[in-house]
Amino acid sequence: MESTLSTFVIQALHGLVYGMLLFLVASGLTLVFGMMDVLNIAHAAFYMLGAYLGSTLLVATGNFWLALALAPLG
Repeated sequence: MESTLSTFVIQALHGLVYGMLLFLVASGLTLVFGMMDVLNIAHAAFYMLGAYLGSTLLVATGNFWLALALAPLG
């Protein structure tokens, strides 16, 4: 029992460290591209995802204002 718990804790810490590493790399790239005035493709992808989610919610609910409120939360 204790072996599986310690394995879980170690794996959770490794996942947390790897997530922080990915965050630092992404933040650094965003900073560099922002200073160079280069458009980041991820921004356009997030706009597209939000528009798709908003239109899907509009079709599902039939209420524009409800879709407008729920799309950013999604």
